[in-house]
Amino acid sequence: MRRRIVSLLLGAALAMGFTTTLLPAVHAAPTPDTIDVKSVFSPTTLVAGSAASVNLNISVTVVGNNLALAWSDTLPAGLTPQAASFVLYCTTGTTTTPYTIPSTGSTFGQTSVTLTNASCSGTLPLTIDWSVITPSGSPYSDSITATNNKVTPTHTNGTLTITPPPVVDVPVTGVALDKASATLVVDDTLTLTATVSPSDARDQTVMWSSSDETVATVDSSGLVTAVAAGSATITVTTNDGGFTASADITVNEPIVTVSVTGVTLDKASATLVVGDTLTLTATVAPSDATDQTVMWSSNDETVATVDSSGLGTAIAAGSATITVTTNDGGFTASADVTVTDTSESPILVTSITIHSYCVYYDMIIHDLAKMTDACPKMQMSVTVEPSDATDPSVTWSVEPDTGTATIDSTGLLTAGNNGTVTVVATANDGSDVRGTLVVTINVLNKMVRFTESPDMTGDGRGEVLAVDFSGVLWMYPGTASGQLGPRINLGSNFQDKKVFGPGDINGDGRADVLAIDSAGNLLLYPGQGAKALGAVKQVGNGWTGWRLIPAGDLTGDGKPDLLGIDSLGDLYMYAGKGGGLFAMKVKVGNGWNGWDLYAAGDLNGDGKNDILGIDGVGNLFQYAGKGSWTFAMKVQAGNGWIGFTLASGGDLNGDGLADITGRNDDTGELFFYRGMGNAKFAMKVRIATGW
Repeated sequence: MRRRIVSLLLGAALAMGFTTTLLPAVHAAPTPDTIDVKSVFSPTTLVAGSAASVNLNISVTVVGNNLALAWSDTLPAGLTPQAASFVLYCTTGTTTTPYTIPSTGSTFGQTSVTLTNASCSGTLPLTIDWSVITPSGSPYSDSITATNNKVTPTHTNGTLTITPPPVVDVPVTGVALDKASATLVVDDTLTLTATVSPSDARDQTVMWSSSDETVATVDSSGLVTAVAAGSATITVTTNDGGFTASADITVNEPIVTVSVTGVTLDKASATLVVGDTLTLTATVAPSDATDQTVMWSSNDETVATVDSSGLGTAIAAGSATITVTTNDGGFTASADVTVTDTSESPILVTSITIHSYCVYYDMIIHDLAKMTDACPKMQMSVTVEPSDATDPSVTWSVEPDTGTATIDSTGLLTAGNNGTVTVVATANDGSDVRGTLVVTINVLNKMVRFTESPDMTGDGRGEVLAVDFSGVLWMYPGTASGQLGPRINLGSNFQDKKVFGPGDINGDGRADVLAIDSAGNLLLYPGQGAKALGAVKQVGNGWTGWRLIPAGDLTGDGKPDLLGIDSLGDLYMYAGKGGGLFAMKVKVGNGWNGWDLYAAGDLNGDGKNDILGIDGVGNLFQYAGKGSWTFAMKVQAGNGWIGFTLASGGDLNGDGLADITGRNDDTGELFFYRGMGNAKFAMKVRIATGW
């Protein structure tokens, strides 16, 4: 009799108990036939969270002296068996010959094999034994015998149950955080890590919370997000026992880096005697630039040297140039230094006459004493007497009167506030001779007017629209940081028009521009995205003496509406009908004389558009939209808006809350106020100058 034993080793990833079923097999000899053995393993006792089942199908074909085996195995997802193999034992008389069917790693290396051995040519019966080593190490086996073309089971399948060891419930005794405190800036994130004690506690679950989610939030994984300036405490709590640990979070506003735009020296030239010293003073622009660091150098240290503070020393007769260079941007300014021997008697300056000229659109206008929009910058020069003065150089300065201006070391005068200033040229030769020129400044702000608009470019952020003194309408796209993107020219001839950003008036899916001209006509300019506006269309008239407020959708029908205040202070609404058309006006309020009213967009995130108003003393109020043309009682949102021009109605940073911009009319600085909801705005951030 030939005896073949098939042994299958399974990994400990199988379940802790199983039932095995051996199905009948059919065998015939000497003609080819097949013995089919099917073993099914399914656990009868499971450890919590585990599941396992194994189907093993073995096909054994006898062809004369040859034995062919084929098999397949199916393992459940997530289980990895240990190394396994089949071993076939062929026994003839007292000799047993093993045949190993190889495996690779944790999977069978092949799925079929044919064995030929004359010593296994004995006659039937043929016995196939199989065995399994359970996870507990206990063997479990069955066998089947085929005799004279019949397969006769010689056993009854049984069930083996392995009892798992008891689960030890280790309670939580505490929890700790990897940080006790942290400082973030708005929009920063920080991951806190909680460690539950002891490390083998059964329930490692924790919950996270913030004491003030308007300042900082925390998610279920401990990720902290800074929302607004302030302080908050992040707490982790264990599910088992309610133990806690906390971290104090401080949130600051983002630090705005102001880049250097230039540098000037207080002297353009100087004459020294060997051994003399001269202190040069460098002024970095703008005055609030983050990096004020400068470096000093001399192009000829055999004539004059300079130290790190700007102190120049005359070494020998000759000429040298002292240069100051900014660390940020590498901007430079220079002073020409002439050094003479002590034996020489310098010829001093006795009088200085100042001349001026302005370059405007390739025209040179000489000897002006007035600065206007046509000449916001003026170049100064001097005539020095005597003409052979040893050092004819001068230092420029400005003495303010009712106006302000700045002047650089070359004599270029730049207008500030309107009024009068005195330009001064002082001789550098030590004679203290001065020349003066009184200049009148009457220059409007670079941007005559500006407003905000809902998204015109399709990026989900609002824009700022501005008209400069030459009548060009510019669009400054909003960005995620609140800064303004590169400007886009939308058109010209807007110098006599009031411009508004009402949203999509004509219903084509793109935000448009409205304008009121000097005759009181209401004009619609179709938006074309990030390029010039479409052809203008008149959509109304009679707006002379009225104040227009493009308030967005006030009725909830998806079409932008308008608000208007007449000369009596009565407030009217014009419901949008689409296609640039509006319904007849409906009176919705009064008493608005002395107030400036602004469309604000959705300030509180409730999906309804709100409005802002500034009273006669500069207090800022929010009127929350309630839908159907009505507004809630006013809530003060700020103060100090005297001397400021406000613009609103756009979500410039795309965070879902409307923001406002404000211009300091004295300095021309433009500021961004990030909307925080509920009539609150973040601290202002300067985003432009020269407005």
